[in-house]
Amino acid sequence: MKRSRLEIYMEVLRAIKSGYNKPTRIMYSSNISWAPLCEILKLLTDQGAMAVKNVGDKKQYYITDKGQDILKHYEQFTAMFIGKTASVPS
Repeated sequence: MKRSRLEIYMEVLRAIKSGYNKPTRIMYSSNISWAPLCEILKLLTDQGAMAVKNVGDKKQYYITDKGQDILKHYEQFTAMFIGKTASVPS
């Protein structure tokens, strides 16, 4: 099943929250390729969900309070949605 953009964004935030802060590690953890990852990192940084820190010639990404709130609300919504649809007879 194909993941939506929103699901991919949340996977990136989860990867960063779990301690992966280097782009290559985020890419592997989120299971996405390099070009889409670069776009997602830029978008999430521009939106304030992540912060980027230059360490020498490398970049490291960190989840912000806003990013943690986004991730928390997304996970609450999906838990509620899955809980309600799981009880509906097919």
